[in-house]
Amino acid sequence: LDKETSGLLLFTDDGALTTRLLRPGSGCEKTYVLDVTGVVSDAALATLSEPLDDVTKHTREAVRTAPARVTVVSRSDEGARVEVVISEGRHHQVRRLAARAGFEVEALHRK
Repeated sequence: LDKETSGLLLFTDDGALTTRLLRPGSGCEKTYVLDVTGVVSDAALATLSEPLDDVTKHTREAVRTAPARVTVVSRSDEGARVEVVISEGRHHQVRRLAARAGFEVEALHRK
């Protein structure tokens, strides 16, 4: 988690557990709840779920993330609360997905 994201922090010295939980491609799903402002159209939500082109941190190889599952929790004239489930965990992946969809993120919480 970055300093602008809330959620549970787990401290461990178990390297195998850390790898299973955090490594992209491990299959461990991560669920985030975003509070976004502005108009939340169906087209923007579809963009939010599309794969993200990225570059690996160590080898600088091009990779494409798996699609995200997106669910609108609530919606109003001012914005929406959206749940995003990803199976990887690339650097600021959810924030970058939201920016690409045109959302301004007011709050981000990892469940």
